[in-house]
Amino acid sequence: MTTLTPVQFRSTHGDPVTWTSADLDSYEVFADIDKLPPLYVRYMQAAKASTTHRDACTACQGSQPCPVGGPVHRRFERLQDEYVGQQKKDG
Repeated sequence: MTTLTPVQFRSTHGDPVTWTSADLDSYEVFADIDKLPPLYVRYMQAAKASTTHRDACTACQGSQPCPVGGPVHRRFERLQDEYVGQQKKDG
């Protein structure tokens, strides 16, 4: 089995906005293999993506996110939890 690069993964899976949570997780695994930026950078990028989407999406203003925003917001939450956990472990 050949390991995809992040570029190959994006090419086969299309627009990241339509990815499922499993797609996002798989992409992160391939990106980790391909020297993904540090956790803090990914966390900040996810925070920006979540905020940008929420600001532009009326459906995400309530308690339940839209189908597109859900994975974006969950990725941010997961990376935030991972980063906070790393800080507690290192601190």
